[in-house]
Amino acid sequence: MAYSIAIMHELMRLAKGLILQSILIEILAKLPGTLLVALVFAPTKPQLLTFAFLRIIYTTITRWLQWGIKKSLKRSPIAE
Repeated sequence: MAYSIAIMHELMRLAKGLILQSILIEILAKLPGTLLVALVFAPTKPQLLTFAFLRIIYTTITRWLQWGIKKSLKRSPIAE
């Protein structure tokens, strides 16, 4: 519930034209959460991947990312 209220608050800010302020708040709100998840995931990754559903999700996302990187490198003028 609190998350949906925060989203509505940000949408109102965007509607009022406070784009930069909204972007800054979004970055400051998401960055610590993402950092916390990464810090917890890194040391617990081997144990988490023993669960089949997490392993499937992790390998699927990893393959998608690798495919996207390869595809973008093929189109990149730097790769030539």
